[in-house]
Amino acid sequence: MGLLYPADCKKSRDNFVSNCRPTWVKHFDRQYCAKKRVQRLLDGDEDRRGPISLPQPYTFKQ
Repeated sequence: MGLLYPADCKKSRDNFVSNCRPTWVKHFDRQYCAKKRVQRLLDGDEDRRGPISLPQPYTFKQ
């Protein structure tokens, strides 16, 4: 897995990690990943989003 942050931000990231509680670092990393994932799904290719329409009636057993 790549870095969560750009390589240019390594010094700031190290400062953040050393001055904040580990639980906060974990929380904000997870929050950033979740927002990034949602943004990627919204802005990404159509085929990566999955079905948006409701299933058709013929897909259900009768």
